[in-house]
Amino acid sequence: MRRNFLLIAGVAAILASCSKTETVERPETAGIRFDGAYIGYSTETRAFTEINALSEFWVYGQYTKNDASTVTVFSNDKVTEGSGENVWTYEGGQRPWINGATYTFAAYAPQGAVSAEGLNDKGYLTFTYTSDQNNQNDLLYAAHTQTGKTEDNESITLTFKHLLSNVQFTFKNGFDKTSEVNVSNIQVTGIATQATFTGNTPTGIGDENFGGDWNTVTGNGTFTLTDQLQISAAGSNDEIVVIPQSVGTVNVTFDVEVKDQNGQTIASKDKISVNLPNETTTTWAKGYRYNYVATITPESVDLEYIEFKEPTVDEWKPSEDVELEISVPKE
Repeated sequence: MRRNFLLIAGVAAILASCSKTETVERPETAGIRFDGAYIGYSTETRAFTEINALSEFWVYGQYTKNDASTVTVFSNDKVTEGSGENVWTYEGGQRPWINGATYTFAAYAPQGAVSAEGLNDKGYLTFTYTSDQNNQNDLLYAAHTQTGKTEDNESITLTFKHLLSNVQFTFKNGFDKTSEVNVSNIQVTGIATQATFTGNTPTGIGDENFGGDWNTVTGNGTFTLTDQLQISAAGSNDEIVVIPQSVGTVNVTFDVEVKDQNGQTIASKDKISVNLPNETTTTWAKGYRYNYVATITPESVDLEYIEFKEPTVDEWKPSEDVELEISVPKE
């Protein structure tokens, strides 16, 4: 039996979305300030809770100077966008810059996403995270280093990046325009759900500079997507966020129901099963979306339509090989 499922892994480079950062006049007491933040990658999402603009984040920070003991400056403190443009405030009063001190900062969003026991030996966060069916939240992270001066200290602008991978499933209608195709009970299995992220010193700028990485992922979760999608020729989709990982045997199952223009069910098939291709796209990287496309065709549900082939036309046939005389009257 022929199954015409075309599942294509397409890596979409995800556009940057930012809240504007402009220079503002510093107050006379120029303590450590957060001048705003922007997200390095943004994703269009529906099935999970997305963060595409920040109004608050949580920060850790410390400094060292002249090989002295580390001094904690921030410890999971909330930083909030203020009422004025580019005015951000934090809890616990202003912290001063110390001349010659080397500062490290690590921040995350949303609230409660990270349960960190403390900073690692580099001064950044290390935490274990689970991204499964019960935790479909965007996860943002930022790291920053800066040396304190006696004056003219620049405000801190953190660049937040998506630490998870976005996996999208698009279903397209391969029937004629009069047919309605519904996909339901979509389940995805074979995805690891837990890993530990270890922050490190950012080595430069650019999309790939996260300032840290995930270790080996563990677990095997089942993800249930939207209960029912009525799909069109252009496609309807749903998506999940997962821990970045190598793509193993990831299986998608779903039910299909097809109705004609009168609303009558003409075909249905349950528990259609297909594995995601992993020959070209072998890894899901943090901050990227991967779109897998399945086109549902009549062959997919074992449906055959009445078809007409090119017709033939019989030639005129003579009755007999004889001549038929007509009698013409004479005057």
